[in-house]
Amino acid sequence: MLVVRIAPNELAFFTPQAFTDIYSPHHKNLEVFVKTNFQNRGKDLEGLIWEEDPVKHRTVARQIAPAFSTRFLRTLEPIGHKHMDYFVAQMKEISLNPKTIGVPLVRWTNWLAMDMSADLAWNEKMHQMRDSTRIPLTIR
Repeated sequence: MLVVRIAPNELAFFTPQAFTDIYSPHHKNLEVFVKTNFQNRGKDLEGLIWEEDPVKHRTVARQIAPAFSTRFLRTLEPIGHKHMDYFVAQMKEISLNPKTIGVPLVRWTNWLAMDMSADLAWNEKMHQMRDSTRIPLTIR
């Protein structure tokens, strides 16, 4: 087993068994490594990430587990493909323009992230890639 101290209060474990021990979620339906109060946000604030009580954590985790199932994520795949296909088509179109000196990829990936996340989260069409292409881009 390889253990490395990476900070005064932090160790890094580099073995397959350590990964299983640390990240396996259940032991008799409860977490093996109970959370500390390090990220305590107050007693009345509920949430899966900082819930210290393993029983409450399990209850909340069960409620949101279907949103992370393979079946549900596959239903979202066409939305991701739609946005990625549009992104790739725009990159091809821009690269074929002889006047193009470069592509501001940071802007384009931000627009892609906005379009995709709004569509996936709220079924809202932001059209950042479509509409922002009309904004004149200055080359620095």
